[in-house]
Amino acid sequence: MSHDDGRCVRTLCRREYRPANVLEPRRPKRRYDARREILINIIVSTKRTSTATVPDAFKLTKPASTYIILLLAVLLGGCGPSGPNRYGLSGTVTFGGQPVPSGVLEFVPDNGLGNSGPGTSVRIKDGRYQTPPGKGTVGGPHIVTIYGYTGKHTPESPYGSSIFSGYQTKVDLPHEATTHNYDIPRK
Repeated sequence: MSHDDGRCVRTLCRREYRPANVLEPRRPKRRYDARREILINIIVSTKRTSTATVPDAFKLTKPASTYIILLLAVLLGGCGPSGPNRYGLSGTVTFGGQPVPSGVLEFVPDNGLGNSGPGTSVRIKDGRYQTPPGKGTVGGPHIVTIYGYTGKHTPESPYGSSIFSGYQTKVDLPHEATTHNYDIPRK
């Protein structure tokens, strides 16, 4: 109840209803958070400004955008293996009439005679060699370097000790899979 002069009566005052030992709950002070402030500013500024629109000339219909995506996929993906055709090569390697136990053959296209493309190397094992599929020669004039080893593994070489080193010869290989044998003479 209140008096006519507008003063609060004891029973209506808020503090009088609470026991003296209960404190009024405080709201925690909000700390300044720069990230929150930035986010609020971005939201408010985007609401104020008009949204950017794409000119009608640049808008694509769904089928047109699908064709463009497919065209890009074909152009970027390619249509098959790249590079020149490579042809399989196999044969034997002998040294003084005996099969070379272990070694390496290196085939390098002869640029001096107008041949270009990737070179390849192949391992000799028990006097025989064969290029792996897709790793053959490009055909045409090549410089061939042959390294021969004993085949008995040593700490210095997995192929063994050298029998001969860096024997070079020139050969004109056909533009098809072929067999070519090499006989390295003893000096």
